[in-house]
Amino acid sequence: MERLEPFGAPGNQVVVTTSYITSKRDIVREVSHQYDEEDGDVWQFHSGNGDYAPSVIQLVALEQLLRLAPSLRDLPEIPRGWIARRRDESSPWKLEREV
Repeated sequence: MERLEPFGAPGNQVVVTTSYITSKRDIVREVSHQYDEEDGDVWQFHSGNGDYAPSVIQLVALEQLLRLAPSLRDLPEIPRGWIARRRDESSPWKLEREV
C-alpha cells in the first residue's frame, strides 16, 4: 500500500481521533506523532477541545481521516515525540516537543 505523506504511513494505518472530527466535523487542531514499542508509530488527530473521554475516542484508517480533513496533507513533517497545533484552518501549524 502507498505511504501517505507527510505521515510516511500506509493509508490503512489505524490512527486515533474523536467523534468531534468524524461525526461533528470539527477541524483538526492538534496532531501528535508518538512511538510505541508494541504498536510502532502512533498518530493522533484531535480538535483541541481537551475531551479525550473513552466515549469520544475513535480508531480510523489514516486514508479515511484524510478524506474528512484533506488540509492535513499540508502538515509539516512531525517527528516522533512532537505535536503540531493550529488555532483554525487558516492558521499555520506550530510544532513543539511533547512534554
